Amino acid sequence: MEGVEWVIEVDEKLKTMVDSEMEHWRKRSIYKAPPNITDHKQRALLHFLKRSGKPLRSFVESLAKDLQQLRDCYELLDPRWQDDDHKFMQLMILDGCFMLEISCLDTHTMEDYAETDPIFSNHGQIHIITFIKRDMLMLENQLPMQVLHSLVDVDSNGTKVIPSLWTHY
Repeated sequence: MEGVEWVIEVDEKLKTMVDSEMEHWRKRSIYKAPPNITDHKQRALLHFLKRSGKPLRSFVESLAKDLQQLRDCYELLDPRWQDDDHKFMQLMILDGCFMLEISCLDTHTMEDYAETDPIFSNHGQIHIITFIKRDMLMLENQLPMQVLHSLVDVDSNGTKVIPSLWTHY
């Protein structure tokens, strides 16, 4: 049931994201780094979903088929991810969409983010993204490639491949 609640919550946020996000970042130019990056991952998920035009449920269903196989990619998976399918699914989708959004910055302009967005603006690309990419390469922060392939496959109806950045690692 918890997984369904998360899908509904994300769908609701998706309906109001553009107006509230633009207003939130409109006047800001100095940012305090969040204690963790979860809020930015949530925003990246909403932008990814909005651009894809696909419901979150499509991505959840695609990854759900291989949930145990994804878990098996990790040697020592924290019990909170090992014992809770819904939390593990959220982790895979949030982190996967965030990685795809970050990697797309190398080849695409992300015009649907606010100009003063702390991560996805020009400022964020110059001052923040390098550190995020370096952090994503740490072993404990890596995702199975299957997650990225699955997200891109659903997003593009099977017509695209993952960004070339990820095929080099």
